Amino acid sequence: MSRSNGLTLKGFLHCIGARLKTNGTFSLVRGAGSAIRSRHLDLWILDRHRQQVWSGAQLRGFLLAASCALALLPCKPALAQTQPTTPLAETQPVSTGYMLTPGDRVVVAVLGQPEFTGELPIDNDGDIALPLIGSVHVGGLMQGQAQELIRARLADGYLVSPSVSVRLGELRPFYILGSVRSPGAYPFRFGTVVRAAIAAAGGYAASDPLQRQAVAESLTAEERLQQLVQKQAVLLIRQARLQAEVKEQDGFAIPDLPERPPEDQLAQIVGAETDALTSQLRMVRAKVDLLQSQKPRIQSQIEATNSEISSATKRLQLVRSEMQRSNALVQQGIGTRTIAVQNKLAEATEETNLWRLKGEIFRLERETGEIDLRIAAEQLSLRNQATTELSTVRSQIAELDVLVPAARKQRDWKLKQAGLVDPEGEYRITITRVRAGVAKVQAADSKSLLEPGDLIEVKPVAPASGWPRYSTARSPLGRAAQP
Repeated sequence: MSRSNGLTLKGFLHCIGARLKTNGTFSLVRGAGSAIRSRHLDLWILDRHRQQVWSGAQLRGFLLAASCALALLPCKPALAQTQPTTPLAETQPVSTGYMLTPGDRVVVAVLGQPEFTGELPIDNDGDIALPLIGSVHVGGLMQGQAQELIRARLADGYLVSPSVSVRLGELRPFYILGSVRSPGAYPFRFGTVVRAAIAAAGGYAASDPLQRQAVAESLTAEERLQQLVQKQAVLLIRQARLQAEVKEQDGFAIPDLPERPPEDQLAQIVGAETDALTSQLRMVRAKVDLLQSQKPRIQSQIEATNSEISSATKRLQLVRSEMQRSNALVQQGIGTRTIAVQNKLAEATEETNLWRLKGEIFRLERETGEIDLRIAAEQLSLRNQATTELSTVRSQIAELDVLVPAARKQRDWKLKQAGLVDPEGEYRITITRVRAGVAKVQAADSKSLLEPGDLIEVKPVAPASGWPRYSTARSPLGRAAQP
């Protein structure tokens, strides 16, 4: 996440206008925190360590000087230096995730801009109020879409390249009423199903207290089993991803799962692991490509040095030929020893240069070898990391292979204790959910996932004749969906 570069001129003028309307003065903080950015002008105005209050006259003088300076600049858009933003309509929709709704509280954080950071409530119109830019409509959006919308609004004249994150703050509770022991509001946690909500409310309102407790315990045992089954599916898919990562494959096949989770959850798990695989391979391949790109340069230097060696060898041969001729003249008495000495020095010089060039060839070849070693190290590092993680995942899978059957036996035993109550056959469950300001009532069962603010209503349905009993062969709480 890159750091925001500071206020733009438009954002700065909004700040000044807001302060002048309040008390006629403006507190300017100068230094390295934020800046008014234009193409040819940097007016640094923020400092983390000291503040200076300017009077109205001083501020008017500052604004007059700034206006004159800006008038001399080329006529270009004020945001010419901002990075291009992607329109919200062009962003990829999130296939799964929670949709923001009035009543939620979201935590908006802008890196390096504490004045834009805080926990904000979503009002009945689906809006949140941000400094400077005012209301932003986030109702009906996923967290990622809301984050992109706020970033685009801040980048539109207020901040330069803002880095924004949006996450849910305090979650709305869910409400349960009807034939449960303790109706009321309960804290919401993602992944909560109707079965868990009923367990939190003390179970179904059976006439026998022991039976009521047995039902609540059976619901808790079923939720525990489903959590373990989902964790088992995540680990098996992760194991397939890590195996592909060790082999540096671009994809992996979904393994056979003992119990297959719902398709939306399965798609979310597979998508997360696929993104992790792609990210790891892309990072390593980028490093390898960068190292490989250095080889052509080194090879060119080797070829050039070899050419110099060839020339130096020819010069050395020429010097030695001249030495032989001058030595013959000296022996005949018609040459001088001075020339022979000069030729000997020339020979030594050429030999030194030749050895230097050969040393340069050795250095370049060694550098090429080091690049190959670094490439191998990067690839080995990826495989070692994946192998280590794979070992951990396999240990966790082995542990779950023991825990899941044990949890299933415990669930079945709890169901035997609650055999006189048929939670799904003798009770009708509905969920009232508000979306885009409209409340919708929908039928549900004990495995239905909840969302913040849901209202669960449990109503008894009179059995045709007595209370049916169930054996462990047919669980009234149901099994996980099979492929």
